[in-house]
Amino acid sequence: TMGDMGSITSGSGWGGVSASFDEEIPHAYEQADDGSATSTSMNLVGSKNDNGGIQYKAPTIEMAGATVALQLGYTPKATDSHTTGGAVLTSDTFGSGQDAGVTISHESGLTLGVYASERSRVLVSSTATDEFTGTWYAKYAMGPISIGIQEAYENNRNGTGVEGADQEAEFWAIAYTAGDMSFSYGESTLDNKATSDADLAEIELDSIQASYTMGAMTISAARTETDNTGGASGETAEETQLSVSFAF
Repeated sequence: TMGDMGSITSGSGWGGVSASFDEEIPHAYEQADDGSATSTSMNLVGSKNDNGGIQYKAPTIEMAGATVALQLGYTPKATDSHTTGGAVLTSDTFGSGQDAGVTISHESGLTLGVYASERSRVLVSSTATDEFTGTWYAKYAMGPISIGIQEAYENNRNGTGVEGADQEAEFWAIAYTAGDMSFSYGESTLDNKATSDADLAEIELDSIQASYTMGAMTISAARTETDNTGGASGETAEETQLSVSFAF
């Protein structure tokens, strides 16, 4: 930490700048994607920049009833790979990565966030270009109720000459908190492009969640249903989670 100059963080597998922007819609238990049978993936925008990366958090700025927070990140080798002690991280596909995110929180209860990430490709051609991912979200809290929407996009030209695994996602959720109890419901969709002229089926996910805190104990539960699992039309999956945690 550097006081009024902000802070610098470095690590491996810690999320980096993207951790503050991946699926920021309200939830009573956890991100809905975490409980799905197939990842909607777009809550992981920019996550390939976290291993061995450097993050800078600027001091927050107060203006007109709003708090503005800026985060910047740089990763020398953005492959999202771990290495053993003494090993060197190499890649013939991707080089460095950089990302940035801005969060604006207003006293009215409105929060806005914008994030963008880019990974440079080692061998760039007309069909294989740098990878871009980006997302934005908006949340509004009014008393016990909070609502949120988010969109995310990934452009990954992977050398096939077509859209090549491009992804577009939309999220929305509503949450209600009354004393020690919280409830939420959310939906998300992912349009996952195939590496051909045909698209995969759109993945649809909905999640209902609840949590209850009693003293040092918190009980949480989530029920998640997924349609067109993995982009396969007609494939469905259901998952139920239950957790008990204690804080002392």
